[in-house]
Amino acid sequence: MVETLRPEPSRSYRWIVLVVVSMTMFGNYYVYDCIAPIADLLAKQLGFSDSNIGLLQAIYSIPNVFMVLVGGYIVDRIGTRKGILLFGTICLLGAGVTVLEGKLAVMATGRLIFGLGAESLIVAVTTAIAAAVEEQGAATREIARNIQHAAGGTSQVSSNIVGVSTASADAGVAANEVLKASAALRREADGLRSEIDAFLNNIRAA
Repeated sequence: MVETLRPEPSRSYRWIVLVVVSMTMFGNYYVYDCIAPIADLLAKQLGFSDSNIGLLQAIYSIPNVFMVLVGGYIVDRIGTRKGILLFGTICLLGAGVTVLEGKLAVMATGRLIFGLGAESLIVAVTTAIAAAVEEQGAATREIARNIQHAAGGTSQVSSNIVGVSTASADAGVAANEVLKASAALRREADGLRSEIDAFLNNIRAA
């Protein structure tokens, strides 16, 4: 069975995918790290204690105790595209809930939802990048096989040309041998004719 390779995506499509994936990862890390820079602001304006701010940071990690494994399984089941869309949507929802209201319970809920999707989103994006690299490698290997096949065909043609040249040379040698034999036979015939003429002359003279 011949394996059919999908057509290579256009240059603009690859750049669009690269920008989307980059912005997705940037947004993921930005939301994750956004608490620490505004810790003083949260303490002054919302009256959060250090324990409250630590809770907002720590609650992100609670679902990732199991979501890394579960997220990887989900990505394998539904594919990288749907996985990125699913976990990206969860992250967006979590970020929206976090900034919805300046109350600890609401913000902690948003951080928890964000944690449900963030690490799994990283798994999905990493899987997509690995698949793209593998697909590129497969296309490169296919090109290499075609080049090797073409090189093998060229070598076969060269061998055939050498064989024809050798056969032509052998035919030329054989033709020279035939010419030499023909010349020798002609000389023998001329000598025999001379002897016959001499014999007939002797008979007439007698």
